[in-house]
Amino acid sequence: MTNITLPTTPGTVTSTTLEGMIFQLAWNFGINAEKDLIKNPNQVSYVTAGIEPEFTYENYPAATAGRMVIEVTGIPIITVASAPPYPGRSIATVPDYLIGSGFLPGSGGTPTFLLAGTNWCQQLWDGILLLHRLQIQPAKNPLGLNLVSRWSIESGITNSVTNAIGNASLEIPLLFTAIGGFPTISAAAPMGNL
Repeated sequence: MTNITLPTTPGTVTSTTLEGMIFQLAWNFGINAEKDLIKNPNQVSYVTAGIEPEFTYENYPAATAGRMVIEVTGIPIITVASAPPYPGRSIATVPDYLIGSGFLPGSGGTPTFLLAGTNWCQQLWDGILLLHRLQIQPAKNPLGLNLVSRWSIESGITNSVTNAIGNASLEIPLLFTAIGGFPTISAAAPMGNL
C-alpha cells in the first residue's frame, strides 16, 4: 500500500492517510479551535466529534480503539455555478469561519494526494466527500464499511456571503499505535491506497 503523503512542512496536519487527515482536522480545529474564544468569538459550533472506545467493527478487527463519530451541521458554504463546458454544475467553497485558526496547508514534499483547499474547513469538507466517494467503490471498500452515512448541501442564506449549508455524519475507525513507546490513538485507514 502506498500511503497518502500530505505536505507537512510547515503544515499542521501530519497524517499520511485520508482518514487520519479527517481525524486531525475534526479534532484539532473543529473541536479545539471552536472552543477558543479568540479564534471563535461568535461561538459557532459546526463540528462535533466524540470517541467511542468500546465500539467494535465485526468486519474490521484492525480498529482496536473504537471509532470517532463526527457530525458537521450547518457549515456555511458558498456555491458558484461553473462555466461551460459543465453548466449546471457548481463549485462548493467552505470559508474558514475561525479567526487565525493556525492551520497551514503545508509545503514541500512530493504528495501523492493533496486537497486543493487552503483552509481547514475546505479540506475537512473535501476529505469527507472523497471518503464517501471511496466507500461507494467496491474495489476501495471491500469490507463494505459505511463510514460516511450522510452528507448534503442545502440552500439557505446564513449571511450575505454564503448561500448554502453543509451537513455530514461520518465515523473514523481508530487503532492503538505506539509513538515513542507511548500508546496513542490514531485513525485507521480501511480505504487503503487511493
